[in-house]
Amino acid sequence: ITRLGNYTTVANKGLMDAYVRNFTGDIVIKMKSPVSMSIFGANTPAIGEFFSIPVIKQYKEIVTLAAACEEVDAYTTQVTGGAVVDIKNRRYNGIIFGIEPETYFPLFDGIRVHSGRLLLPGERGAMIHLEFARRIERGSQKKITIGDPVLLSTIGRTGFKIREVPLTGI
Repeated sequence: ITRLGNYTTVANKGLMDAYVRNFTGDIVIKMKSPVSMSIFGANTPAIGEFFSIPVIKQYKEIVTLAAACEEVDAYTTQVTGGAVVDIKNRRYNGIIFGIEPETYFPLFDGIRVHSGRLLLPGERGAMIHLEFARRIERGSQKKITIGDPVLLSTIGRTGFKIREVPLTGI
């Protein structure tokens, strides 16, 4: 468990605005790892080595405890990992977050949709940041439109996975 602390300094307020209000909330629960990890992956790059973020085996028990804890106002779960993102015939390395829309968006209510919409519960789709959309448009010389196919390629303990999902929001 990582508690992000008291947000009294300007630097801490910036951290809170960037991470706490958009990605982590006040507490992050993660497995121990021999490599220092954040929600974005390994903190220290290792040439020629691949590290996956350890899976929490006690997921159901932790969610049950969080739901029953009086001090917890809200919680959400997410799966994070590195991916290759193919869109508009261009390839980008990035970090992807698998979320549960019904708990994620109410908790991180500062997310603003520029175009399209938020993911719906049970829906498979991709949402990208406005700056990433602009980068894709500059690189491909093509306009990004809602519904464009997004190909996500990941690697994990069970091998490669490739998923094509529609772009639902920016």
